[in-house]
Amino acid sequence: MKRLRVQVLYEHGPDYRPFSSSYIRLLRPFSHPGLSEEVDVVFTPTLLNRPTDLVILDRLGDRQNVSREKAERLVSAIKDLGAYFIYFADDDLSSPAVLTKGYTATDSLVFRHYLETADLTVVTTEALKSRLFVHHSRCAVIPNYLDERLIVRNRRGNSLKSAFVIGYMGTSTHNEDLGVVLPALHKLQSDHPEVVYEFIGVQNNQNFKTLPFIDHLKYRVAAPQPEEIEYPLFYLWWTSSVDWDLAIAPLQENEFNQNKSDIKFLDYAANGVPGIFSDVPIYRPTVQSKGTLAPNTTDSWLTALNAMYNDRILRESTARKASHYLFSDRILHKGISEYRELLLNC
Repeated sequence: MKRLRVQVLYEHGPDYRPFSSSYIRLLRPFSHPGLSEEVDVVFTPTLLNRPTDLVILDRLGDRQNVSREKAERLVSAIKDLGAYFIYFADDDLSSPAVLTKGYTATDSLVFRHYLETADLTVVTTEALKSRLFVHHSRCAVIPNYLDERLIVRNRRGNSLKSAFVIGYMGTSTHNEDLGVVLPALHKLQSDHPEVVYEFIGVQNNQNFKTLPFIDHLKYRVAAPQPEEIEYPLFYLWWTSSVDWDLAIAPLQENEFNQNKSDIKFLDYAANGVPGIFSDVPIYRPTVQSKGTLAPNTTDSWLTALNAMYNDRILRESTARKASHYLFSDRILHKGISEYRELLLNC
């Protein structure tokens, strides 16, 4: 079989380094040994003038320089190469809801242009596929998979530690989601002073300290070394150094979140920590008995937190079930065939 000549245009910021979402959905899969015989791939922030069979673009590409004119030039250049154009997306950036999450009207316009001009769009959930169908009838779903090469699984499980650590990992776009659970976290810690909260992803979150109840919590912020910020090294740090007893993933049910994936469940399973997740559609099918679902009320979250806090056997069994699901169904070794099929159908 002839190897496909592929250019992957990843999403990036001013430092030209790939965003984590590009690593998860493109860089790690297309550099996986399971595709080594199918593709001759180059990862690049800009389109290269070289013989190419397939160009894959992630989201908005250069996030610092988004314009309709640039998008039109890029699509035209892809067609000049005679390449097949696949567009990868994991959010509906055409939704007005994204305007409150750091995106602009121009971002939405460019997003729609890529949807309408791509030969195929690939998304992470069936819900997002249904939502984008109005823009593009040729749409495929490949769920998120985690690269097993980055999962160290070296949690210490130190039975001698005095604190019970409950962790949360999320960016500033999820401040409102975190706010859902803060009253329950405050009540739990008031009842159990040995509980300590640890937050990841908030060190540059300017509004984090203004969230209700944050000032009343006993917490710490965890982060890798500066040279470990980029996804591959971050994930090695995350799965080897972060030692939580319990993790939480609050998520509001709104237009922005309805097309999100279950990636947080996979992240917590990779760490080996049991989790409590908001009882919303994106989590229900995956979590079920492999985690705890909590309706988005203070009482429901407090009940779930207390149940996990008080039952070590429940925490351990939940973590085992989540881990088994991850390694049975959602690592790249198991999912790489979906990428292979994608290539064969181009």
